[in-house]
Amino acid sequence: MKKYIKIICMVFILFIGVVILAGCSKKASIDSGVVGNWKYDEDGTLAIYVFNKDGTGSYTITVEENTVVKDLDYYTKDGKLFINYDKDPDTFELEYKLKNGNLLVYDSLGEELVYKKIK
Repeated sequence: MKKYIKIICMVFILFIGVVILAGCSKKASIDSGVVGNWKYDEDGTLAIYVFNKDGTGSYTITVEENTVVKDLDYYTKDGKLFINYDKDPDTFELEYKLKNGNLLVYDSLGEELVYKKIK
């Protein structure tokens, strides 16, 4: 009898562990409105975000004659974009809104950058 109780307890503990691990997994979601190609072009700066449906994409920025291209992984949650550039473990968090067909992104200083959809 003790043996069966011990087995039942071990199965129960294993079940609880699986439930806890499943609950802790990060569910990545993608706002379908963000998917696409977006361009910011002001004051000598050209920046292009490409957000794919699968949570991958790229970022290209050109300032004067210098261009930098980065691959990215992203997801959205509660009005924020969470972006990892070039498989870097650090995640950048940007507040965003979709308004009048534009992607409004707020930089770390709270300045609004207007990205227009590229068709």
